[in-house]
Amino acid sequence: MLTSLLGRAEQAAAGHCSSTALLLSSIRAYTIGATTGATTTHEGGSQAQAKEIQAQLPPYVPNAEPVSIVHKLGISVLHDPWFNKGTAFSKAERERLGVRGLLPPRVTTLQLQEDRFMAEYEAELTMIPPEEIATGGVTSEMARRWQVLQHLQDRNETLFYKVLMENFVEMAPIIYTPTVGWVCSNYHKLYRRPRGMFFSAKDKGEMAALVYNWPQSDVHAVVVTDGSRILGLGDLGLNGLGIPVGKLDLYCAAAGFHPTKVLPCVVDVGTDNVALRSDPLYCGLTRPRLTGPAYYEILDEVCSPQSAGLTTSCLAGHYSNVCQPNVQRKYTLESRAPQALCEASCDLNAGTDSGHRRDCNEHPACLL
Repeated sequence: MLTSLLGRAEQAAAGHCSSTALLLSSIRAYTIGATTGATTTHEGGSQAQAKEIQAQLPPYVPNAEPVSIVHKLGISVLHDPWFNKGTAFSKAERERLGVRGLLPPRVTTLQLQEDRFMAEYEAELTMIPPEEIATGGVTSEMARRWQVLQHLQDRNETLFYKVLMENFVEMAPIIYTPTVGWVCSNYHKLYRRPRGMFFSAKDKGEMAALVYNWPQSDVHAVVVTDGSRILGLGDLGLNGLGIPVGKLDLYCAAAGFHPTKVLPCVVDVGTDNVALRSDPLYCGLTRPRLTGPAYYEILDEVCSPQSAGLTTSCLAGHYSNVCQPNVQRKYTLESRAPQALCEASCDLNAGTDSGHRRDCNEHPACLL
């Protein structure tokens, strides 16, 4: 009790120096006298004296944000419900905890995350308006099933892939097209748990370090998008990550890749989608898209740590849903690691497979 009294007196002293100085010295003297038996003005003082002093002090206000010691790093922090706070981690916290690159680049508040959750909590069962069903071909039931599968993957990925492999024909349209188009359009509203890696223009010069935050170094397939051309829906920026995630789910279920050895990536260089940039829930960079040499510098840097920081005998680099002006740099991955790379450039040439290499029989991705 006396310790708390001392704390209150010290707080009050900052704003009431003259009136509180005597009280503070009295409490300290009382504490010393009560605990050590030293001769003071209040030696052997009674509890009544302590209560009298306490009544004259302002209420004690404890620290609103007590320090928590986190004994985890990297993706383990994001999977721990006690310590994870999603995109609310500050830049400094992301650096110290080793989660930089594992979260969308935009730092948001817990209040914004609450708003996103409450919007879903209060949403009606009809997730997709009838007019969007007519144009996009994705029904509310398909969206609901996608969410059910995502929740299962979050809880038990082993069971998720067992279910997907045994029901592949039925579930492939839910995991990938056409449902993935709706997922990408609404990724900023659906975001709950990060998957894959997020490279952004803000990380220029530091991307090699980001790769080491990925928990698996032995990666066999990397699917990369810059979100500039998503299934004919246009520029969706960071929201385009749904494409690499969906593709690699299919690679695992149909081509035999191990789920721990695949890496979906998004290269966030901004977006020209004004509606997304102005949406407070959007997790990506709220700036116009980089173009020209500045864009290529980012892409080259992203490709370099993918081949240098990951150990693999055959890295299948798949550029997915990248707009036509950027096709000219589709050779970047192969130029970085010519002896250890099979490049699948599907979806680069206006959505066709005309650039897809078929001359490699060593890796399942080259046969997809």
